[in-house]
Order: sequence, then C-alpha cells, then structure tokens
Amino acid sequence: MTMQQLMIPVTVTAEQVVDYGHASGDLNPIHMDPEAARAHGYRDRIAHGLLMMGICSSRITEALGEKPGRLSAKFKDIVYPDEPLQLELEIGADGEGAGSLIGPDGKVKVALEFGLKGGNP
Repeated sequence: MTMQQLMIPVTVTAEQVVDYGHASGDLNPIHMDPEAARAHGYRDRIAHGLLMMGICSSRITEALGEKPGRLSAKFKDIVYPDEPLQLELEIGADGEGAGSLIGPDGKVKVALEFGLKGGNP
C-alpha cells in the first residue's frame, strides 16, 4: 500500500489557549495564567489537550480532503504556547493513517490514529 507522508508545522498561541479555555469552560489556572502554571512547576501556561486534538483534527481534515470518520489521540507530553511543533502524518490510499505531534525537543506530544471510515482505530 502506498503511504503519503506529510510534515505540517503547527504552533498554538497563548491567545488560542485562553480563547479555548473560555469557549470550553476549562478555566484551570495552569491553562489561563502563566504565574499559576509556574507555581505548579510548569515553565508557562500549558495548552489544553483537547485544543491540541482539535488543531490536529483540522490539519488531518485538510490532508484527507474530508473530515475523518474516526480519530483517536494519546496525550504524551505538555504543549506550551509558541512552541514550534511538527505534525507528522502517514496516510494510506484508503484514508487510514497515523501521526505524531512532535515538539522542538523531538518528543511526541500527541500520538494519533485516524481514518475515513468510522469505528475503533
């Protein structure tokens, strides 16, 4: 089977994190306030996991040309605003694929599986 490999740059801004917090109702201070996040041991506020999944879903939809019928994500590491990230995707001719959102240090932030057809990955 032929696999298409894509590398898509991704960055989430502090403004996106705050906007997502207000839209979702998840106003946990580690997401909303850099000082509160530092008090909990983080170097800055951290992005919401579901915000990152949504951003990845949007990029996968663009790559597939349509919305995936299924998408699963495993959150592996923290995402900070303004980090240069890379979404690495492998997509089969049938629309089945997997990917990783990679941080600047090479660590996987989010591991993804997706496909055009619904059902479990």
